[in-house]
Formats: sequence, structure tokens, C-alpha cells
Amino acid sequence: MDPYVIVVIIICISLAFSIGAQEETMSTTLGSGSLSVKYALIFGSILIFLGTLFLSGSVGKTLGQNILTENANYSDNMMYAVLITSIIWLLIGATTGVPVSLNQTVVGSIFGVLLFESIISEHRFMELIDIKQLSIILLGWVVGPLLVFFISASMEYIIHKKVHEKIKGLVDSDVKESFIRLILIGFVCLNQISTAGNQGGNTLGMIYGLKDKGAINDNALMVISVVIALVYLLGFLIFGRKLIKGLGKTMGNMRPSETLSVEFAGSLLIFLTTLIGLPVSGAQILIFSLLGTKWMRGEKIDRNSLKRMIRIWLILLPLSIGMACFSYFLLVLI
Repeated sequence: MDPYVIVVIIICISLAFSIGAQEETMSTTLGSGSLSVKYALIFGSILIFLGTLFLSGSVGKTLGQNILTENANYSDNMMYAVLITSIIWLLIGATTGVPVSLNQTVVGSIFGVLLFESIISEHRFMELIDIKQLSIILLGWVVGPLLVFFISASMEYIIHKKVHEKIKGLVDSDVKESFIRLILIGFVCLNQISTAGNQGGNTLGMIYGLKDKGAINDNALMVISVVIALVYLLGFLIFGRKLIKGLGKTMGNMRPSETLSVEFAGSLLIFLTTLIGLPVSGAQILIFSLLGTKWMRGEKIDRNSLKRMIRIWLILLPLSIGMACFSYFLLVLI
């Protein structure tokens, strides 16, 4: 196997470990008292492995194959530039606490390397990138958060009317919360397997790019996918477990009915987008799910924090494009 291909694979595996280290989906089950830490880790581990292995293909193909036209093909330097930019942004997010979206950095990086490629090659930019596919991705980033906001708000309204307003005493409350707890666990599990599929697809994008250019075959793709799933899982078990325990404590003793609307909206949207191969930001989906729930409850929304996050998301894409362009330029010079 070509040394350049081996390096790409190693970087993708490292990226998978970083994603696993920041995996926080199961924290809701701890905050609501639905699962113990032990069972949250067991369920999370199984779902991360299955999601990465069986649900990441559509998103991986979107980023590694479908977003390119027949005139474009990933070179080794293009892949390096995309992966280097993505890892740099993940490190920035991990060290500063800034909510960095991996799919935005990956898509922005692909955009950047194709933009620079159009400068140094005979093809125009519009001949290298599938504008229809790119437009669908960008539209999903806008429509997805808005849609999940209204879904979570609607679900919260239903829960309030059908559950909270009809509770008759503590015994009735405990019975209903126990029933909702089971439903909540189901939606958290759906969220976890879908998130693993979507995030795993971001990692496997360049691997599908290698396959598309004939650098690896189907058997190698399967082996690499298994390794990436295991490394994603390893990152979760080593560092992610501390994250979900910390977030679970931060949530306090929340009732299952208080978190169901958030999980229902988020898990449903991430599952559907993963199936159709649309990369989405789990952080954005979670935040707008929370906003929809708070809005329906009449709780005050921290507008300054919201504006700050939106500004970060708006500048992340152009910064990723610029960084990828510069990285590709340096790699070409080398």
C-alpha cells in the first residue's frame, strides 16, 4: 500500500479517537437518572460501534465521493489538507470550549481545497464541486436547527398538556415518569447510534475518497471501517466517559419528562439526516432542541450566548475554507 495512503488512514483513525473523546450523547440518561454510569457506557459503546460500522456509509460517500464531480479526484495533498484542517479545529474546540462543528470544518475544508485546485488546474471551481449536493448540505445546516426547534417545542407542549397537567399525586407522577424513562432511553439510544453514524461518516469521508480513486478495495474499506469504529469507541471509553459523567452531574436530578422533548427532536432529525447522507452538527441540533423546549416553557433564553455561538458557526466555514486553501498551498510547495 502506498505510504501516502497509509498516512491518510492513520490521520482518519486519529480523528475518530478525537471524536470519541468528545462524545456526550449518553449524558442525558445520567442527568435524568434513567441509567447508571455502567449501563450508559455499555449502551453507548455498543451503539457507537454499530452506528459507525453500519450507518456511516451514506455520509461518508457524500463527503468522499458525491460532493465531487467527475472532473475532480482527491489527491494525497488534498486529503492531507482536509484532515489537517479538521484536526486543528477539533483541537481548538477541545482546548477553548468553543462549540466546533466537525461537519462544517470538513465541508469547508473540501470547499477550500477544491477552490485552490481550480486555481492551479485547468478546471473551474464549478466544474469540480457538485453544486446541488453542496446546496443541500448548506440548506440542511439552516433548516435542520429551525426544524428541530419547532419539533422540540411541539413535543414539550404535548408533554405538558398530556402529562404534567394530568398528574394526580406523587404515585401517579412516579408511574408516568417511569414510563417516560423507558421512552427516553429509547430515543437516547437512537440519538447515539445516529450520531455515531453521522460523525463516523465525517471520519470515513476521505476513506471513501481513497476507494473512489482506486487506492483501496472493498475489503480494505471494511477493515478500516471496523478499526475506525473501534478507535471511536476507545476514545469514548477513555475520555468520553468522564465527559458524560460530568455533564450528567451538571444536569442535576432532572425528571425524564423534562428531557424527552429535547431527545425526541434531536434523535429524530439526526437519524433521518444520517440515513440520507446529510452531515449535520450534533451540537447545533442539541442547542436548538434545548432552545425550543425552553421557549415553550417560557424560560428565559440567554441571547448573548446564542449570538456568540451563531457568530462562531458563521465564521467557522470561511475560516475552514481559508485554512484548507493555505494548507493545500503549503503541501503543494513541499
